[in-house]
Parts: sequence; C-alpha cells; structure tokens
Amino acid sequence: MALAQQPSTPPRTQRFVWTILLAGFGVFLVLCGLGFTGLYWYLYHSTFDLPIEVRVSRGSVGFIFEDNSESYELNQRQLDEGNTKIITDSQSQVSTIFYAKDESSPIIAEVISKKNTSYLLRSATAPRFGWSNQNQEIVLEDFNGKFEVFIPEESVATIFYIAILPDIEISLDRPGTYLISNLGEELDLTVLDGHAFIKKEHERYLHSIVTGQRARRFVADDQIVLSVSQENLLDKNIMDGNNVSEVPRNSDNVILPNFGIWNCLDQTANDPKGQFSITRHLQRSTLRLFRGGNSNSHGETLCFFPFGPSGQVGRIIPQYDFLGIRTRFRIEAQSLDVCGVAGSECPLMILVDYVDTEGRSNQWFHGFYANVRQDTTYPFICSSCQQEHEQVNVNTWYTYESGNLFNLLPPDRKPASILNVRVYASGHDYDVYISDFALLGALSE
Repeated sequence: MALAQQPSTPPRTQRFVWTILLAGFGVFLVLCGLGFTGLYWYLYHSTFDLPIEVRVSRGSVGFIFEDNSESYELNQRQLDEGNTKIITDSQSQVSTIFYAKDESSPIIAEVISKKNTSYLLRSATAPRFGWSNQNQEIVLEDFNGKFEVFIPEESVATIFYIAILPDIEISLDRPGTYLISNLGEELDLTVLDGHAFIKKEHERYLHSIVTGQRARRFVADDQIVLSVSQENLLDKNIMDGNNVSEVPRNSDNVILPNFGIWNCLDQTANDPKGQFSITRHLQRSTLRLFRGGNSNSHGETLCFFPFGPSGQVGRIIPQYDFLGIRTRFRIEAQSLDVCGVAGSECPLMILVDYVDTEGRSNQWFHGFYANVRQDTTYPFICSSCQQEHEQVNVNTWYTYESGNLFNLLPPDRKPASILNVRVYASGHDYDVYISDFALLGALSE
C-alpha cells in the first residue's frame, strides 16, 4: 500500500521564511555591533563634566548663564554647567578651579581672571574611566582681558583650548603656568613654564611657544612675533628647596648670607617663635611663613634675596626701563586687624632695598592683609610706603603684579641698582604661603 505524500512547501513560502530568518539574524548582528560599539564608546570615549568652583580672591565675580540669567558672588560658588560667562570688574580677581572628581580631589587646572576680564566657559570634561585614551579638556571662548592658567604637575592629560578671536586659538598641553592677555589690538601669551600652541584659522601649521618665550599678535598686521619673556632677576620664579634655605651664621651668630638664593630666618623676640619651611600646598611648591599659639606680641619671619655683600652696589639695572614684581600667595590666617596699629604688621610684606639714581639708599614697601573690621581705626598704609596696602580674601590664591616701579616712584627715587628683595610676615599670628616670586626687568618694545 503506497504512503500518502506530504504536501510540499511552496517556493514562495520558503523564500519568505528564509527572508525572515536572515533579516532577524541581520538585526541580531546589527544590535550586537551597536551594543559592542556603544560599550566600547562608553568604556573608552565617554566623559563627564568636571566639578568647577569659582573663588573670589578680591572684589566680586559676575556670572551670565545660558538662559541669560545673571548672578554675582563675593566669596565662592560651584558651577554645575558649561556655557557660563565669567566677568570681573576693575577691582576684582577671581580663580576658577577645575577638580578631578569633587572639591576634595586634586586640582586639574586653575584659571586666574585679573581685573576687567571676561570669558565664556564653554565646557570642562574628563574621561569616565582611567584607561580611556581621552584627555581632560577645558574649552574657553570669547576671552577679553588678562588671565593666568596654572596646570599642576599631576595633570599630565589636561588640554586647554582657548578661543581668543573667531580666527585664532590657543592650546595648552603641558603642566605649567601661562599668562594670557587679549586687549583688543594685541594678543599676548607668555609661557612661564610649560608648552603652548597658537593656531590661526587660515594657517596649516601651529606656532609653538615653550618655557621662557613670549608670543604677541597684533591685529593690525596679523603677525605672530616670538621673543624672550621678561627677565627674572631672581633667576627662578618658583619657591622650592633648591633656592630657599635657612640663613647661615658664623660662630658669633653673625649672618653670612648665601647670594643668589633666598635666605630665611625668624626675628621674633618672644615665644612662640615664627617658622619658615618649604612645603607642597594645594599642588604648588611653596614657602610657608607661620606663627601660631594665640600670640599677643610682635613677631616677624622673613626671607631675603641678596644681590651682593652689604655696602656694595648690588644688581645694576641701567639697561631696563621696566622693573616690576610678580608674586602668587595665599593668606591662610592672621590675627591682627588690617596691618596693626602702625600699618607695619601685615601678614605679607614685600620690601625692595635699592640704590637710587642719586646714589642714595632707598626702600619700596607694599603690604597685603585679609582681616578688617568695619569700625577699624588702623591705617591702611605704613609711614614708609608709597601705596596703600591691599586687602585680599582669606584662603584664596592671589597674584600680585606691581606694574612698573619706575612709574610708581618719584623721578629722583628711581632704582639704579637692587641690593636685596625681602618677603616677610609680620604681626602676632600669621600663616602665609608664597608659591611664585619674580623681580622682572625688561626693555620697552
């Protein structure tokens, strides 16, 4: 007996089934590919927004947010978003600090906005995972004014992109300190330490600027000119163990200073004594001047940089027509109001001993303080000072630039040679950190 034949599947139905199977397999492969690509992107290319804190060193800071709302602060503020414009006025200095993960983690970079400065903080991102080949990236745009960028040694993978004008961009790709100004007709970049590039929109090559170089670009001729930056008469800008030491003395306790480095000592008569030390503070090598213990007597802790033996001419400077001081410091604490009853006990004082053009010995003083009562009767200038002392906020870094001392001093008291430079803390209790100090000389261009 013959078996009944099963009905065969029509060719059209077979093709339809195979089409469904192949399409499903194709979708499966696409989904696998997308999943793998997405996972690879997440692991190796995804980023997160860096925590940002804005601290006011002096004066106030203004913010304009993406929705055009505005805010002003006198102390500090955390920023949760990019696309924020940061503005300082004629009396202010502000630090924008970028952290690795949160405000207790290491600093990735710091932007110090000087007076009358504004820029748009476009974005600040970092790779989500440590094995990523992405860089930490900070993008600033629409910059006008003057600011300083500090990238600590630990931030080996941080890149700054700074769009100065629509047709020019600066990138900073190494740890160091950079001074940048854009004052309308002139762009000026000085690399105190580090490495930078300038890129013009219609040029294929990059202008490389290294440590000790200065790049200037004038709008009128659209040329970038490289030159040597201002000379530091102290040879080294950073305070560290290689150029700071305790002052040596002979067997009779007479000071025998080492020339060409900072010599430090404490001149406090009563206990507790003041202290000085080289320490790393907030990722900077610093000179610390400290006295504590709720003291109620005068103390003074100082460091001086001598240019020659006492009674000699020191460092002759006739070739310069610019002479100025630049320093970065932080007042952690002081107990006295302003600079004491005579205006001479500031937690940080700068003093330059020099011989003027008439052959006379002279001094230039300038002081800084953090504390002041509203009802204070203490003076804001000392009897020997040419300018009032400056108030800065406690627990914030501040960069001081004196300007040209030749213009600040009377014509008959202009320096002809420098004998020594001193930095010292004076008062009862004080705690000050100094990271950078330079005595700058230059010829006008």
